[in-house]
Amino acid sequence: MRSMDDKQRRSGRADDEPVGAVELVLGAEAAVASIRLPAREAGVAVVRQFVAGMASVLHLDEHACEDLKLAATEACTNAVVHAYPNGHSGPMEVEVRTGEGDDLLMVVRDGGHGPPPQDVLDDDQDGYGLSLIDAVSDELRLAAADGGGTELTIGFSHARETGEEPLDVVHSPVLRRVIAMMAAHAGFSMDRLSDAVLVAETLAAHAPAHSTDGQVKVDIEDRDHGVVMRVGPLVDGGAAELLEATRLPAYGPVLEHLADAVAEESGPDPTTGRDAAEYLVVRLATER
Repeated sequence: MRSMDDKQRRSGRADDEPVGAVELVLGAEAAVASIRLPAREAGVAVVRQFVAGMASVLHLDEHACEDLKLAATEACTNAVVHAYPNGHSGPMEVEVRTGEGDDLLMVVRDGGHGPPPQDVLDDDQDGYGLSLIDAVSDELRLAAADGGGTELTIGFSHARETGEEPLDVVHSPVLRRVIAMMAAHAGFSMDRLSDAVLVAETLAAHAPAHSTDGQVKVDIEDRDHGVVMRVGPLVDGGAAELLEATRLPAYGPVLEHLADAVAEESGPDPTTGRDAAEYLVVRLATER
């Protein structure tokens, strides 16, 4: 199977292609997170950073981390190359969660035309890369996803090297890595990239206390010569409280100093069904 780097070098498109709208859900529980984004070449690197962040949360050793990233790369490349033929496009979603004991599960979904025929998979000659995923994992299941598309479940047995060590909260390691990759793809300078990471750390530290369900949900999009982050749904007054929680003495709210624009918006809450929930929108430009 050709690597994504090979394709990028041949086409020259991936570096210029936008990642698009990324939906990141970081669970209130320590070891559950998901990312949903368009099935494009540019998004595969973002997914790699997402799973690397989860590897940090789960205290995986270096080899287990590389296996997780390799499996995610191959599975998402399949969604990019095979899920939406004939010029069509659609989403891909990756969820990482703990299983029984020290086991780890990664589920990769798309909304495409569904799994390929079994005889194609048996030979694995058409670039699906499933034999490679199978080689680095302990479980591999391919099925039709609910509502259409393909669902690939990849299991890793005894993935945590130090099972007795408490799991870290997912918010900071995952959000920091994803936003940093989105900013780098958008062409941020090193100074602005540092600002983006600080914004991610700040949101990760304070957003859970003001969310409606303890989860941190962030929509991220590379547009308007920068990156726009939309955090929420938040409790009533949560946007202002979140902004105020970032205040430092003699400095003021950190987000207002680092970002180019900070605003409060209203929108539907998909969790509770409320018509109007609060969201905090943070915009970072490539250059100040």
